[in-house]
Amino acid sequence: MFRLSTAKLILIVSLTFFASLFFLPFIAIRGIKPDWLLLFVIFYSFRVSWKQAPLVAIGVGILKDILSLRMFGIETFALVSAGILASFVMGVVEREESVILMTGAFLYSLFYEWVCAAEYAFISRSFAVFSEQAVCGFWNSLYTVLFLPLIFPVFERIAAGRRTSIFAGREIR
Repeated sequence: MFRLSTAKLILIVSLTFFASLFFLPFIAIRGIKPDWLLLFVIFYSFRVSWKQAPLVAIGVGILKDILSLRMFGIETFALVSAGILASFVMGVVEREESVILMTGAFLYSLFYEWVCAAEYAFISRSFAVFSEQAVCGFWNSLYTVLFLPLIFPVFERIAAGRRTSIFAGREIR
């Protein structure tokens, strides 16, 4: 578990946001790109405080809503609903195992993507939009979770001020 000050929280969100703006277009595969801000919300719920994850999800969701071209509130609602689901699940799950971490992150991301797909389908009143968004959301979730072993140690280093590995469970010096 980590304790994040407000300054470190803002630093991590800012760095993640700017990194996703500048690097994600280069690693996108046919329009499918990882969501590093979602990975931060997952990191916060797994490593910092699962009880406060919905609050962080609100802040990240509002940031994503302000900077996206989608209808305002969709990203926030999807992130907060995924954060609330995670807050129920994280209280009973061992969060230190790498398999549980990867599986939980994938399910968290998939739930977020499918809530977004359902919202888009409801707004456009089309099941074709839902099926297309749901499939795209599956691939986005899978691609996002593939970056988890690379991004989590960066978040951990900024949060703790030292380098740790999420898979070994011990400190690297």
